[in-house]
Amino acid sequence: APLEPPRPTPADAAAYRRRFGSPLELCRRLVPPPANYWSPAASPPSDGPRMPALRRRFAGAAPRPREVAALEARSRSSVGLPVERLPASALSVALLPGCVGERGEISIFDGKRDNALAAVTCFRPDTPFGVVLLSLESDRPSALRAVDPAATSASAACGELWKLSVLQAIAEPASLAARCGVKVELSFHARGARLAATGGASRVGPLLLALLASAAEEEGSAAVPPDASLEMAAVKRSATASVRALRSRLGAAADRRIAAIDEASASGVRSEAAAFWRSVRGAQLLLAGSFSRADSDALVDGVRRTLLPMLPPPPAGAPAASAGTGEAEPLVRSEVLAEWGP
Repeated sequence: APLEPPRPTPADAAAYRRRFGSPLELCRRLVPPPANYWSPAASPPSDGPRMPALRRRFAGAAPRPREVAALEARSRSSVGLPVERLPASALSVALLPGCVGERGEISIFDGKRDNALAAVTCFRPDTPFGVVLLSLESDRPSALRAVDPAATSASAACGELWKLSVLQAIAEPASLAARCGVKVELSFHARGARLAATGGASRVGPLLLALLASAAEEEGSAAVPPDASLEMAAVKRSATASVRALRSRLGAAADRRIAAIDEASASGVRSEAAAFWRSVRGAQLLLAGSFSRADSDALVDGVRRTLLPMLPPPPAGAPAASAGTGEAEPLVRSEVLAEWGP
């Protein structure tokens, strides 16, 4: 017969109560986090107009660097894809009001389940939760792998260190926000990068804008700490620990990745961040949940003012719908869920 763990006796339960108190007393000791800006209950709910369902597109202004276009062309030809690729319309915005009806209906990180954020699910129209996703479209991750596989470890190490540096730069507000149920994350994938925030709809916008500002300031260089600083040492320790946790999946690549992290310098991390930003050819922003009109307008305006100077303009002769006029367009819910779904 299989061995069973010993079951607690009445004497064990009595000893537990003497040391820790009864379960009811423990529950009474639990207190909510101190009131701060990030708590959705810190301000009364908005009684104004709600966020409408619509799409908007805005044009960028940044010139397309020749070296980035050449890198993408070589990578696409090496894997048998057409060399020419139409750039994305600079910033595409989709507003999806109301509940996210079913768990898994919207993918936070391209279908991955092992992420720090849970998909926002609500069952009543007045549930004040929301999710914000900002996808930065870039061919650089896949281009590096196709053109120079040997550079993958160094590039991935610098990208991971930059990501952790950006998150570390907003650690104080993010920590307070997390205690109030508002979470934020930054991740990389084959099509670029994604910034995400979930929680109270009135608070996720400011936290995402703080993350975007940290990632975009001076093309990402401002968030990178100096080489000899305690902050850089902490970032490297965190990056190394994440690689060691995936050693069974990475195999021999794990040792190369750890060595690349140890050898990475602040200047290399800044160069990788700048190269990524120069390769971004467009962005998609999704707001889903119970947002007010004022909150959604403020978030879209903040993202637009930060991103548009860094994004390329639409191609010459593009139709008005893709030329970034910023005018409202009809939104089809099924199309949005197909774009962002798992």
